[in-house]
Amino acid sequence: MMSKDERNGAIISIMEEFIQKAIELTCLNDEDEIAETLKISPELIERIERIIRAKAQSIREVLITCCVGFILEKRGLWKPKNSEGFRPSVDYYDLRPRGVIIPIVEILRSRKIPHTKDGPINIVKGRTIDESWTYTRRRRDPVKYDLFQLLKMIENDYSLVDSIFSVLMLKMLKLASEVRDLEVKIKSGVSDDIIFNSLSKISHEAVDAGHTPHNLVSILLSEFILFYSNGSLTVLGEGESANATDTTSKKPGDFSVAEKGGKIVQILEVTMKIFDEKRMSDSVKSLNDYESNEGKLENPEVIVLCRVEDTPNKKFERITFEHTIFHFISIDRWIMEKLTEIGRKNRLSVFNQFTKYVNNFNTEPKVKEKWLALTRD
Repeated sequence: MMSKDERNGAIISIMEEFIQKAIELTCLNDEDEIAETLKISPELIERIERIIRAKAQSIREVLITCCVGFILEKRGLWKPKNSEGFRPSVDYYDLRPRGVIIPIVEILRSRKIPHTKDGPINIVKGRTIDESWTYTRRRRDPVKYDLFQLLKMIENDYSLVDSIFSVLMLKMLKLASEVRDLEVKIKSGVSDDIIFNSLSKISHEAVDAGHTPHNLVSILLSEFILFYSNGSLTVLGEGESANATDTTSKKPGDFSVAEKGGKIVQILEVTMKIFDEKRMSDSVKSLNDYESNEGKLENPEVIVLCRVEDTPNKKFERITFEHTIFHFISIDRWIMEKLTEIGRKNRLSVFNQFTKYVNNFNTEPKVKEKWLALTRD
């Protein structure tokens, strides 16, 4: 049995080997030539393409993880518990994907190929990849079904995995190339009109499951606090992902402003979804959990940056809930006011920092496309 380091080394070698095979395939003119060279059907390549282009990136990462598992077994580097071999449709977790994805992500990151952090875990959610998994609210998800069918094909014929994985890596490299083509050049002399217009619109026009407003507020809040406190205050949560605040997040809100001694003086939540009683209850639990873990809070209040339609009563107001005050404030007004208050130099800094975030290879292409359109002179 391989050690963890040996397994990780084997996975990295497999990833690099098939990326190199994919690079060699780029000399071919079209998918018919690729299909003929790899001796697989064009229909199979189309199925892989649909998985690659799925809205949920995690789908393609599950396929990568499973292909690595098949290859590890095929080469005698791993022995599944099932006597019939690795069967994701029977026991996906036999592969221990939480560990396997770590070196996979390492290679994807080094090649600047878009990926999630724990996609193959989050989308399967403790289940096996059988036909029932392909259903969401009694409706079959066509891309999940593509994945299920593809994995069943490999289970029945291991000789397919090398060709499928080569095409998969070819498609991933193409995706990375498309992302690079969407890069926005950072401009030193961009006008205030473009700065105000683009930063006020991007959160609405490219929400990206809340990641866009979350990252914009992160950058703008940090610039604002630095501008006014000269380093005496810090922003906690800066640069972290847009995960919902709850008792498992170990933080009192999306962002917190803290004094040097650690005492939190302001808590902010950022949302483009309804912030109802359940969300307020979750927030209160997070505050209590933070205090129970020796966090320093004094008379906690929560600022909720949102749209008017996401407030409990469809208006911006102050609400007391479970002895905690929630201030519901327009996210648009907050952004515009903070951009005005920090002045031209710092506005430009926010604009450039946000552009760097957009240009990150892992930022959703739709965000890149919209940012290109909004910042065009």
